[in-house]
Amino acid sequence: MKPLESITILEFSTMITASLASMMMSEQGARVIKIEPMAMGDPMRYIGARKADISALFANCNRGKESLRIDLKSEEGVRVIKEMIPLVDVVTHNFRPGVMEKLGLGSEVLRGINSMLI
Repeated sequence: MKPLESITILEFSTMITASLASMMMSEQGARVIKIEPMAMGDPMRYIGARKADISALFANCNRGKESLRIDLKSEEGVRVIKEMIPLVDVVTHNFRPGVMEKLGLGSEVLRGINSMLI
């Protein structure tokens, strides 16, 4: 048994930092669900050498994850995320300060749904 097998992580990220951190948690057994923007997904998909239209960088930092494209700027997208929050243990993101609050998904809101959320 891996140390994080019972943990589910919801990841909001673009580029490397949060993606790499949650990839390491995935390697330790966590279930990671990556939320990507609707239009093109994580821009990291297209940077550098690609095979089957996926970059090596993206494949490395996102291996072992599930992925959903959700419009976080829509009421429906925010509703879907809020419905997922009781099912996850950790939320990670690498957005600028205040972005999650602006989306209606700030720490206080999410912890109001799941008080055990990290």
